[in-house]
Amino acid sequence: MRVPFCGILLIFASLLLSACNSHSESLSLLREAGRIIEINPDSALLLLDAIADPGELSEADHMEYRLRIVQARYKNFIPISGDTAIFKARDYFIQKAGNNWELSFLSYFYCGCVYRENQQYDLALNEYKQALAVAQQHNDEAQQAFVLYNIGDLYFGSAE
Repeated sequence: MRVPFCGILLIFASLLLSACNSHSESLSLLREAGRIIEINPDSALLLLDAIADPGELSEADHMEYRLRIVQARYKNFIPISGDTAIFKARDYFIQKAGNNWELSFLSYFYCGCVYRENQQYDLALNEYKQALAVAQQHNDEAQQAFVLYNIGDLYFGSAE
């Protein structure tokens, strides 16, 4: 456990010690954060926070940044109820996701999470159902199970 953490810190430090935070460096930080977000969400959040100006990224990368920052905050138990930029990212991925259906899936899911934190349970359920439809369309059973679990948890939590 210590070796991967040290490796991530070395990558993070080397990226931060660069002369300036150019577009390519920002893109490298974004890609590395996306790669490790499931196993080390705290490190991914640090990498995302190191991007000085997300607006310098291309539109597609900026939308991915918006998605990943919400994802990292959620996985680090940081409230996301005010992270409404995810809705713009979702709209972007609906229209222009292309071959990267995973970003569409994640954007629907995290929109549902934002709605859920705002206690807008019907809207959260609709977003979760959209995420489920994307996962079903691509035969991703693990993502389907993940969404179904969250739908069940939503029903259980909203009934209390």
